[in-house]
Amino acid sequence: MHPILFPYPILPYMLDKVCPPTPPPPQSKLAHPKLGVIGASLPGVSAASHIVGHGLECRMFEAGPEENLGGIWSKVNNTSGL
Repeated sequence: MHPILFPYPILPYMLDKVCPPTPPPPQSKLAHPKLGVIGASLPGVSAASHIVGHGLECRMFEAGPEENLGGIWSKVNNTSGL
């Protein structure tokens, strides 16, 4: 790795340790704008988790049935708890 590029992978890690998001308590009503995530595959679930972790409300939209939530990840990883 180039010496000038070395700090860039470390910077997000350090920012996460200094300013971690605090998730809201369960069943709390949030007074922020609501965001929508289209697709409940692994990236969609990850995005929704990130949005809620920062205290915003989120609604997920998935075209398929509930059994398909998590996309291919839910079928490969049966320990995920999805």
